[in-house]
Amino acid sequence: MKNEKTLIVANVIDSLSETFVESDMNALLNQIEGHKYFLDKKLNMKVSFDQAAFSWMENVYRPIAVQMENLLTVVSFSNKERNELFFELCDHQLLLSINLGREVEAPYAVQDYCIKYGNSVGKFISHFTKKVAA
Repeated sequence: MKNEKTLIVANVIDSLSETFVESDMNALLNQIEGHKYFLDKKLNMKVSFDQAAFSWMENVYRPIAVQMENLLTVVSFSNKERNELFFELCDHQLLLSINLGREVEAPYAVQDYCIKYGNSVGKFISHFTKKVAA
């Protein structure tokens, strides 16, 4: 029998099936657990896993998903599966935030990732786009 967290993550996968597949269960569970940890600290109170999952969808998934649709990202990573790219972008955003000592917004993190790791066409396009502020 599945526990409550697993059922919540399964619902996330179902509702975001354009990005995630069942094999993403553990990675998403870890993402939401990490988000919950930071919410608990930021709010100075315990939030439920369900609340953390909703917050994660709105504040982590959606901003990155929107950026994944821009031309630079699509062209830079045309050979990547959507779920794989999402997790790479999340990791990059976290690393940038840690290195800069502050929260980095999704547009900056995604553009930076495209410039650093995208294919040559994406890098070429990036020269014609203005880098957004971190």
